[in-house]
Amino acid sequence: MIVEKRYPNGCLRSRRFLENNKLHRTDGPAFIQYWKNSQRKTKHWLTNNRYAIQEEPNYIEYLNDEIVCVKEWRIGSLTKKKVHRKNGPARFMYSPHPPYGLIVEEWIEFDLAHREDGPATSWYRDDLSVGTQHWIVHNYRHRIDGPAIVKGNNK
Repeated sequence: MIVEKRYPNGCLRSRRFLENNKLHRTDGPAFIQYWKNSQRKTKHWLTNNRYAIQEEPNYIEYLNDEIVCVKEWRIGSLTKKKVHRKNGPARFMYSPHPPYGLIVEEWIEFDLAHREDGPATSWYRDDLSVGTQHWIVHNYRHRIDGPAIVKGNNK
């Protein structure tokens, strides 16, 4: 069953795919939200009310219909979610503020910044000219072979 909600202006607000009264879809996002102008806002891939474990991100947030500003790998449900990915960055963020956009890559396990073999958080401009890296283990800055925060001119 597909359930749609609309804004007072008639534009689509959300679309939910339900099976046995649970958010569930195997061939696309089970929950989609829209801005008041009908452009996509968020997409959530869920099966049986839980975020689907998959290679691609299971949560995507849009700045507008064209620009993706957040991609995340999540576990849990819509109301009790955690950002989590074991073998790679769990969150990518993009903010297109002039004159340069900002790109953030974060390694997160169970909502904690964590990476043992490199920086857990990297921030850089979209032209890759300036970057900052944070070495974090279990949400604490930690690095044995150098400073835990590195600011540089290259990614």
